[in-house]
Amino acid sequence: MKYIFYFLLASSLYAQSCYTVQILSSVKNEKNRDLLSKTQYPESCKLMDIGKTLTVRCGCYDKFKEAKKKLPKLKRRYRHAYIMSTYRYRFNDAKEKTISKETYTK
Repeated sequence: MKYIFYFLLASSLYAQSCYTVQILSSVKNEKNRDLLSKTQYPESCKLMDIGKTLTVRCGCYDKFKEAKKKLPKLKRRYRHAYIMSTYRYRFNDAKEKTISKETYTK
């Protein structure tokens, strides 16, 4: 019975997560928020406010291989980019700001 519980828990967590390419991360403060908000990133990238950190993550992929295909292109410009797992809801949450070209047309 306990194995069924662990299996269901693991399955639930897996369904809620995805792989992403994180291109940068910095301490959360107004200066960094302004700088990151004014910078243009690829269309799939989002500026996220997670705990005490501001981070920019690109894409939400079901399989590690999919994220791995995107990494080389992003790594050319963002040399510290790497693949990590994240919660899928972070790419759907209205509180987080999607970085797009419209943001910079002032």
